[in-house]
Amino acid sequence: MKNIISASFLLGSFLIVLSPLSLAEGVKTQPGQMDKALSALQDKGYVIVKKIEFNSKNGTFMAKVVNAEGKNLNLQIDPQTGELSKEKGDITGWTAREIAKKVNDAGYDNIYEINTELFGNAYKVKALNDKGEKVSLKVDAKTGKIIKVSE
Repeated sequence: MKNIISASFLLGSFLIVLSPLSLAEGVKTQPGQMDKALSALQDKGYVIVKKIEFNSKNGTFMAKVVNAEGKNLNLQIDPQTGELSKEKGDITGWTAREIAKKVNDAGYDNIYEINTELFGNAYKVKALNDKGEKVSLKVDAKTGKIIKVSE
């Protein structure tokens, strides 16, 4: 009986020690790879990085960035070469400035917040209506049209 308990304890201890190793097995980055990926983005002019993470399936980093025109892009970075390639389905939409113009043209003059993160297929904008009341707007990311107004 003592042998079974001892063997069970030993096996349990062994599994506890190996568990973190098996969980980390999927993530195989080398020291300094994140820095190389961020440097590659900065060298290409992408200073706003919303999110970056390592893709263990293909050994690259995936990054959500904003380009000089204010457009949101998804990029893939090879940390060894620093090569950037656009991912299929880049977020193509309107810049913050273009969104502001569309909202202003619709009669909302006092815009105090624009969120260019996509929420479904829309951007969120907060402004004052013609009565001076705060409103939240959703602007279609593809057409630039206001699709919802809530007070």
